[in-house]
Amino acid sequence: MPKSSKKKKDKTADFSKAKLKLGKGKQVANNATDTTFKARSIAVPYQTIGQEKDASKPTTRRNLSLDDLLLHLKHYNPTTRKDAIWGIRELLDTNPQLMGTSLTPVIQACARIVGDEDAEVRKSLLTFLAWLFRLAPLHKIRPHVPLLILFITSAQTHIFPAIRIDAIRFIDLLLDHIPEIVTQVWNEPQSTGARVLEGYLGLLNAGSFFWAGHKDDAPAPSSSSVTLSSNSKHAVLSSLSSFLRKAISSPLSQSESASVFWFMASSFTTHTEFLSFCSLIHPRHDLVAGSSTNETEWSHTIRQFNPEDFVGVFDCALGSRVSNEFSLSELGGVGQAVDMLKSDFASTSQSSSTTSRMARLAHTLHPILVSTWLDVAPSVFVADASGDETSALLAISVAQIAGCLYGTIFRDVDLAGDVRSIAFNDLTALLGYMSTYLPCISQTGKTQSEEVSRDLSFAYCELTSLAVLASQYYSTNAILETNPSAKPEPKQTKALSIQADRVGEYVVKALEGELKTVSQPLGHSLTASAYTMLLPTIWSFLRYQSTVESVAISSRIRLACINHALRVSSKSGAKGVATQFIGLMVLLHSQRNSHMTLTANELERFRGWIQQLPKVLWEVGGRDPSLTETILRILLHIALRRSALFDAATSGYVRSRLIPYFATIHPEKGEILGPFTKLKQWPRLRRLALNVTAVLMRDSETSEPIRAAVDRAVKYTEDAQYWCTRPDSI
Repeated sequence: MPKSSKKKKDKTADFSKAKLKLGKGKQVANNATDTTFKARSIAVPYQTIGQEKDASKPTTRRNLSLDDLLLHLKHYNPTTRKDAIWGIRELLDTNPQLMGTSLTPVIQACARIVGDEDAEVRKSLLTFLAWLFRLAPLHKIRPHVPLLILFITSAQTHIFPAIRIDAIRFIDLLLDHIPEIVTQVWNEPQSTGARVLEGYLGLLNAGSFFWAGHKDDAPAPSSSSVTLSSNSKHAVLSSLSSFLRKAISSPLSQSESASVFWFMASSFTTHTEFLSFCSLIHPRHDLVAGSSTNETEWSHTIRQFNPEDFVGVFDCALGSRVSNEFSLSELGGVGQAVDMLKSDFASTSQSSSTTSRMARLAHTLHPILVSTWLDVAPSVFVADASGDETSALLAISVAQIAGCLYGTIFRDVDLAGDVRSIAFNDLTALLGYMSTYLPCISQTGKTQSEEVSRDLSFAYCELTSLAVLASQYYSTNAILETNPSAKPEPKQTKALSIQADRVGEYVVKALEGELKTVSQPLGHSLTASAYTMLLPTIWSFLRYQSTVESVAISSRIRLACINHALRVSSKSGAKGVATQFIGLMVLLHSQRNSHMTLTANELERFRGWIQQLPKVLWEVGGRDPSLTETILRILLHIALRRSALFDAATSGYVRSRLIPYFATIHPEKGEILGPFTKLKQWPRLRRLALNVTAVLMRDSETSEPIRAAVDRAVKYTEDAQYWCTRPDSI
């Protein structure tokens, strides 16, 4: 059989010579050895082979020291960076001594990854810093806050939106723990607070804040801005609201009472007079149990800077002893007084400058607030709309920012007329959009929805009261003569009148407990925060008496306030604020040149409120020393001023009701000591109670029962000598 052609070809291929082809080059032999090689470099920044670790240094469960972990924060792998953050927390948690020695390198290393591009690393860092700020002493963290803010404000302008939003969360963390550094000099360019505020405005696409000129001259918004989602926008607006509240409250050196009742300042000629008035009944002492301080003693001579001196026959009031000569030391006090006046003038000028910047900021944010409200309001208030929680939170943030901005603006009576006019127009425009839905009482049956509606209604009432107070400011003839264009338009006045009537009815229902919902069919009782939020609204209506209808609603609100103060329980948080507010109204009525006019019914209701104060004292006992001091100071100053509300009948009733507060005689049980003896831990309150009793006994022929009750209460105590050495007439 012939051989196959395939075998012939295979046999020939073993001995054939390959032909060379043009451009192919010489082929490599089959038995040639390949000598080529490849090399790769390995980056090992630190090796422990051949190095001995210090056994005294604390390490984690993975045998990593703090230096190793800080080095891992610079690793290219995000998982390694995240594990390093948790390792640092583990190391600090198990070794608290590192808080004092290694806090500086830890914070410096963490600050550099605030703008990390990995979301998990940023989330872990935020959790770690929140834990660290709760654990470490703040005085050790404060020096490093400027470095943190530097990297945070840099992250606010990052190209990635997610990093910019997370920078806001880092700011919230600092605002919760060290707000005074974050908001420092926020109204001055290039300051820490100004950089943070510019970051907020950049995220909201509102342009720059520190521009020169008017709104039309402001620079255009950045083209790098993006459209924020609802959750991101809520994070920004909520943080901005917190920033503004902290920025406004930090520079004020007012007392707590003056900051709560700021709306009463317009009833006084000077701000100093207003602060002095608020301090009459506000607890001014440190009521720490067992505190040992100098107590007030009975004296016929006036003591310098002593707030506890009383009206009486003093030596310095005798005309024959008044001298026309002054000593050198007395003349030296004149210079101090001049310096104080200069300081007050400088602080007033600084306050006006801050208010002007706040008005500019309000005008800048006005379009943002209006657009946000128009976007979320339908989903919050329409019954058949599928609203979500984020929309409700956005609406609340808008109301809080507006209240913070315009509340600060209209508190300043020295603000320029044109700036005030712009703020008034912006506020009335915002109220026009909000009045479509507010005030309202939610009937959805959902507790959360009812709370949102109530909070928004209270905020709307406060904004309306600010507009009403501003309209009263423009109604004075002096302002219209200097600036005729400042007069509100008739359309604005009419709309504001309608809004004020609706708000007045809502406030009366709130004070009377008539805000009934599905979950609370008997009505909601006002909390301390809700009552405080309503106070500016209440005061504006008490002064808003331009029409017959407004006079009627003013009287209704005044009576509702008194009835609420009488009805609220002594254990309620609103009792203290309500007592202070009614007490200030009573004292304001006794002021010289007071413009408060009361009807016969209102006079009787005020006297009834005064007569029940001893009952509240008895109920409070030693549970709430601040409320006790407030009531005692109200009774003291009412009696000293010989107010028309404190007539002979009311004075006698109060004296008789104070007897059980000290001691009483029971027919079967014998002598029973009253709540006065529960004030053993607060010697100042005991002395104040004795002072009030001595004033009430003045010019009274029926004071023997209360004198005997006090004698029994102070018997065998350190106050016995103080009570026995009191003067016969005070």
